[in-house]
Amino acid sequence: MSQSVGLVIFFAFVAGLFCARVGSVSGTALFWGMALLLFINTPAGAGLPGVVERVMRAVNETVLPALDGAGLDPSPSPRPSPTVRPGR
Repeated sequence: MSQSVGLVIFFAFVAGLFCARVGSVSGTALFWGMALLLFINTPAGAGLPGVVERVMRAVNETVLPALDGAGLDPSPSPRPSPTVRPGR
């Protein structure tokens, strides 16, 4: 049974590639979405949602302080004056 699911995943992925080559965005999204859902439901892909969650949480924790302005100095630091070379 697991071999037939693997074949269905493979053919869905290939069909998505074919649709992408032809230029059908909706067909590509449909077949690749179907292949992804089938892969997640297999034992090999069961951990994928957890991995995606951890990556998104890490990105959120990294980006959120910058978006909130936390840790930023409100007063701009003065720029050093440019040095002028005489004779040039």
